[in-house]
Amino acid sequence: MPEGRTDELLSWAKEQLKVVRDGPVRRVAPEHPAVQTAIGTVLREALAEATAILLPGDPERQRLTSDLLLAGASDKWPLLDNTHPADLLFRITDWDNLLKAVDARPTAVRLAEPALALVGAIILERLRQADETRSVGSIWKYFVEDTDIGVSMQPARGPAGGTEHNEARFQLDNPQAHNLIQGQTVQVHMSPPSNPAAPAAPLRPHNFKRGPLLLGRIPQLAAARLKHAADYALTQILGDGPDAKVCLVVSGLAGTGKTQIAAAYARDRWDSGALQLMVWVTADSRAAITAAFAEAAARVCGSTTTDPDRAAAEFLDWLDRPTGPRWLIVLDGVAEPQHLVGLWPPESAHGRTVVTSRIRSASWRGARRAAVNISSFTLEEAAAFFREQFGEHSNRNEGAVALADHLGGLPLALAQAAAFIHNHPDMTCEDYFRMLLEGTIGLEDLCPGIALDGYPASVAATLRQSIDLAEQHRPKGLCQGLLGMLSLLSPDGVPVELLRSGPVLEALNAEIVRSGDQTGAPLTAWAVNAAIGRLHQLSLVDSEGGFVSVHPLVQTLVRNGIPAETRDGYARPLADALLALWPENDPDLEARLRDSASQLYTRTGSALIDGGAHDLPFRLGRRLGENGLFMEAVEVFTWIERDCTRVLGFEHPDALEARERRAWWEGEMGDRSGAVAALEELLLDLIRILGPDVELTLRARDDLAWLRGVVGEPAEAVEAYEELVPDWIRAMGPDHSRTLDARGFLAHWRQKAGDPAAAAADYASLLPDQERVFGANNLVALQYRSSLGRCLGEAGDSAAAEELFADLIVQAAEQLGPDDPQTLDARLKHAHWLSKCGDDAASLVEYESLLPDMVRVLGALAPDTLITRNNLASVRETVTGDRAAAAAEFADLLRDAEQALGPDNPDTKMVRENLALFQD
Repeated sequence: MPEGRTDELLSWAKEQLKVVRDGPVRRVAPEHPAVQTAIGTVLREALAEATAILLPGDPERQRLTSDLLLAGASDKWPLLDNTHPADLLFRITDWDNLLKAVDARPTAVRLAEPALALVGAIILERLRQADETRSVGSIWKYFVEDTDIGVSMQPARGPAGGTEHNEARFQLDNPQAHNLIQGQTVQVHMSPPSNPAAPAAPLRPHNFKRGPLLLGRIPQLAAARLKHAADYALTQILGDGPDAKVCLVVSGLAGTGKTQIAAAYARDRWDSGALQLMVWVTADSRAAITAAFAEAAARVCGSTTTDPDRAAAEFLDWLDRPTGPRWLIVLDGVAEPQHLVGLWPPESAHGRTVVTSRIRSASWRGARRAAVNISSFTLEEAAAFFREQFGEHSNRNEGAVALADHLGGLPLALAQAAAFIHNHPDMTCEDYFRMLLEGTIGLEDLCPGIALDGYPASVAATLRQSIDLAEQHRPKGLCQGLLGMLSLLSPDGVPVELLRSGPVLEALNAEIVRSGDQTGAPLTAWAVNAAIGRLHQLSLVDSEGGFVSVHPLVQTLVRNGIPAETRDGYARPLADALLALWPENDPDLEARLRDSASQLYTRTGSALIDGGAHDLPFRLGRRLGENGLFMEAVEVFTWIERDCTRVLGFEHPDALEARERRAWWEGEMGDRSGAVAALEELLLDLIRILGPDVELTLRARDDLAWLRGVVGEPAEAVEAYEELVPDWIRAMGPDHSRTLDARGFLAHWRQKAGDPAAAAADYASLLPDQERVFGANNLVALQYRSSLGRCLGEAGDSAAAEELFADLIVQAAEQLGPDDPQTLDARLKHAHWLSKCGDDAASLVEYESLLPDMVRVLGALAPDTLITRNNLASVRETVTGDRAAAAAEFADLLRDAEQALGPDNPDTKMVRENLALFQD
């Protein structure tokens, strides 16, 4: 700038400031054309200086700011409520700070050209005045006219020939929308320009000093929504503490309420005034995310690019400014983690991001990101939901727990069920549950004809979206086959090993072939692992600790879509795999397999019966009974008998065997007389249909003989076994397990019938055969040895009994361990026979050392512990002669026995008699 012009520019700037501040507008004409040129130059330099300071690293917006201020005539500028767009851009900072920023140049430059700052200041001063007078257009017009800066104005002529400014204003075609400055979401359209060739004016960026901005629509919260545990996790994880995260991914099965959780958090943050920018994105594809971010770029930073990817990048850069507004971005329903590659919102201290997805993936996590998986409601939470819906004391709550359990606590299903019940007068949860079981309504129309706020789709449609995604996994048909098999098993934990077993792999290979895979490559366990991982990612299954769990509604939806032929084709491979995996000594695994076997038989019963009953249902019933679940065992064998009779006929061996097993477990359940009658009737049919020497007939005779002894006829049991043992030997051979069992039962009932000597002889002859066939260390042999010792003692040979139990203690400890109940039982009986041999002192020592082990292993109130205390008190009195101490011990023992065993138990009665004896 020429040195001589500095004073002229300074004088001109001061004069302009005086005009604005102190009085009306006065024309100030430059005295020389060079002054006009210099003023234009200085004006542009001042704007460039200001925008470079205010918008660092953003040359596009710097240029846009200068262009808006200096290009074109004022009657062509797009105005909104008479506010110039430059005003909106400059209001990103405080007015005083803006003035300081304009003069933030190096001191030497400011001293050399002071007018530069002053010329920039007058522009800002006029804009500040416009904030008060709302007449930027007029002020800027007069400024241009007074200084001859810019293009001279050519007023347009109206239809009547008069002058008309013809300002191109924003048109708001949504009557409910508010203007841009008030921070609301609007649809903006420019009226056609007077010059069709002129470029469209850029969208005015939002002024956050005028109010917050909401882009997108926060979904409406469902009626009477109950807070989930994840609601609290969201607030805590995204808090303001030093350990707070800036991004949280909420994943889970479709219908668990992920969107509702995110919406509740977003609505709370927005309504509380904690946010200046809220962006809700329906993020079901990468294109949808990019488009939403591109729209936001135009709204918040004035982006004019037509490239969505570039605009999205501009928006993300804008979010990452250290002095930006407080913002929240919600990406709802992200279909795949890779859709966010390059589109993650920045990890900014003044911003937060919430992602919802049905996908679970390790890629969600990061240094400042966290992930939570949403599960269904517990039964207690689901019941509370129904009470909230219907009222605490409404009769509609009848059956709420059963209904919630059937629906698996899925929030979407619960909400739609509650809406259906609400719309039907006098309907209860129990009525609705019955309709589901009877098939009156199903998942496809769980809530027919009812649109729910916050739940736009049915349960079936929502879950099927995830299932469709699973079908994209290769090889085609594998995920479908796995889901189909899992839909027939227990929802609470199927061993992964079962799904990788030979029979299952063969069936899955067939499913892949049916789906059109022609590669012919054999299916591997690793391929099954990968498919399970994909189903886990989609939240269709939970895979953890070697077990796979499935939501009951997913099972129902998948199962209903399987053709009957395919479903039946899964039945026997799964049954084979369950039998092969059935453990010998793993109660937890066996319980899981029992549940899956029960579900499989319930859902594919005919397929497991047709052509001959599979062994799985019989194994299931037997193991239920052997684990003390007598009623469940009776129920299973009743089903087997019914199905075998229907499919195979009344006289089929499988139907007859089911009758025999049902009768036996009915006797164990307590109806022994009824069981005896049922077995007597069955035995006639067995002899007539199968003959007297088949195993099933002999087994029915065996069961009948045992039950006769149990009902109080041990002599009849002895007689029956004396006839039966020779028949077992003749038909099955002397070493058959049931032959050896029958010999043991004969010895047992002889002892019960009062002939311990004969019983001892039976046990003594049986033991060598039992050990020869099954090994010396088998458990049955140990039990027979213990029974032999007892019979020897009862027959009068206490010394032989004591010696036998002394050896048995060593054998049991070596084979089973010192804390095994059989080892402790051997010690208890050894102490007893020591006393019977007259060595009370040694017996006392034995009881005193045994009691702490009994308490530690079995518990203080276990029957054997109570017997040990009874015997110890008795022997101690014999050794010490202290009857008072014995009476006190028996008094304490009686209270515990009555509590643990009941007042009428034989052992309790024994303690009561001992107490009376020592109280005399």
